[in-house]
Amino acid sequence: MKEEEKELVRNSLLELFAVEEDNKVAAQIAVIMAQIARKDWPRAWPKLFPALDHAVQSKNPMHNFRGIEVLHQVLSTRA
Repeated sequence: MKEEEKELVRNSLLELFAVEEDNKVAAQIAVIMAQIARKDWPRAWPKLFPALDHAVQSKNPMHNFRGIEVLHQVLSTRA
């Protein structure tokens, strides 16, 4: 996969994770983000943690939950 395509996928995931309403789909997005982060963060995905921080600090409860869910998956994968 070309780097431009990978960046498109990463950016799309950053847009989708906080707004996905279906819990099962959101859980899978979190797992995918964690797997990508394992290989790409921090070098190729510097926007990941600022986006998660923004979601966790949002006033929208769903954004908070999704941010925490992704953060949990990312940290569990990195351990």
